[in-house]
Amino acid sequence: TIIRGVADLEEAEQRITTSLQKYHLSIEQNQHRISILIGNTSHERMGLAEQEWSNLVENVDVIIHNAANVNHQLPLEQLEMDN
Repeated sequence: TIIRGVADLEEAEQRITTSLQKYHLSIEQNQHRISILIGNTSHERMGLAEQEWSNLVENVDVIIHNAANVNHQLPLEQLEMDN
C-alpha cells in the first residue's frame, strides 16, 4: 500500500488501521498481505526511493490504483497528475 500525505510510517500504519477497522478487519490479521510505502502517485516512480521502486517493479504483478482525485470542479489539467 502506498500512502500519501503522511509524515512517517507510524502515521501511515494508523491510517490503514483506521480504514481496516471500518470494515471490521485488523491489521494484525492482514499484515502478511500489506506492505506500507510512503509515496505520492502524482510524482515520478510514485514518489518512492530508488530501492523501493526497484523492489516494487521486481516483485509486484498488479497495481490497483484507487488514489484518484475525483473533484469534478477542477480543470482536467489539475486532475491528470493524480489520475
